[in-house]
Amino acid sequence: MTVYIENMNLIINSLANFRITLFREYPYLYDGRMEDEQAHLTHYTNSPNSIILTHTINNEVIGIATGLPLCEEDPAVQAPFLNTPAP
Repeated sequence: MTVYIENMNLIINSLANFRITLFREYPYLYDGRMEDEQAHLTHYTNSPNSIILTHTINNEVIGIATGLPLCEEDPAVQAPFLNTPAP
């Protein structure tokens, strides 16, 4: 089922909780904070060119995939692509 949500901010907390839980486990071992995850996800919800795919079971998020055009990414993400010549 495909659902388009005009205001993704309505599900930011569910997505942030999922990311915190996932990244706490091996191999990431990252102890995330809700505020940081909300800020990260807001970067996606503020872009009309982003995509956030979720998979839910009984209204619980069990999977997420996100995408954003490289030109809208943080400079640290862009740098390896901008400073490397194409093959």
